[in-house]
Amino acid sequence: MAMWSAMARDWKTQAAEAVIQRLRRARGGDIVLLHDGDHRVLRGDRGHVVKAMEYWLPRWKDSGIHLVSMDEIERKLQAD
Repeated sequence: MAMWSAMARDWKTQAAEAVIQRLRRARGGDIVLLHDGDHRVLRGDRGHVVKAMEYWLPRWKDSGIHLVSMDEIERKLQAD
């Protein structure tokens, strides 16, 4: 089980700018919680999340933040 330290509050359709603004607080070492569309609607729109990631991923990379999956974190913890 893992908890998050940064949440985009992106579970329902909204302007991508709102998600972008909420992720401004994310820093290296954070676990960022993102959702795969609106949980209340079958095949809910996830365009706002995609646009926010298109904005943030290159900026995080340029700032030196290395993105990893939870599986990678688990493997590292087990190796230590």
